[in-house]
Amino acid sequence: MALMSPPTPKTKMNPPSLLTEPVAPRDLVSIHDLAPAEILSLFNLTSMLKQRPADFRGTLAGKQMVMFFEKPSLRTRLTFEAGMDSLGGSTFFVDQTASRLNARESLYDIAHNLER
Repeated sequence: MALMSPPTPKTKMNPPSLLTEPVAPRDLVSIHDLAPAEILSLFNLTSMLKQRPADFRGTLAGKQMVMFFEKPSLRTRLTFEAGMDSLGGSTFFVDQTASRLNARESLYDIAHNLER
């Protein structure tokens, strides 16, 4: 009967950087805003997220995502909430059935308040 050595505790690793050069933060409006190398990096990153989710748990700590949907979309909302939560971020859902965007306050004012 062979003796097995006890498992070694896993050390917390920082998520690896896939980009060769630093990238300035920017808003992603369309997939066309990305270069082919950036799209490939995203696919590589998502593969690593699926393989080692624990390495990415605090990646979005302190980050917030505000969700606006023109049409009710429970499945999309829950998917985004679960993803943000698993990465340490938080979400806010703005229900437009009670008050439509741009009805009482301008979109500029709403966006300015959310950026704080």
